[in-house]
Amino acid sequence: MAELVRAGKSQFVIATHSPVLLTFPDADIVSFDVAPLRSVRLQDTSHYQITRGILEDPQSYWRHLLKKDDD
Repeated sequence: MAELVRAGKSQFVIATHSPVLLTFPDADIVSFDVAPLRSVRLQDTSHYQITRGILEDPQSYWRHLLKKDDD
């Protein structure tokens, strides 16, 4: 993908929830969360924020997910 983009011969439209793919150099990230569509920074995407939160504090994440209804 990077080689084709550098050669100026291609562009890619990729729909993803992957924070890894969202980090592709010089990617234009378009949010479909609100109308009209708009470009956003990686750090402003919910996928980035959720993934970052999990990686920064996995115990809290799992404690929340595994919480019983009566807790």
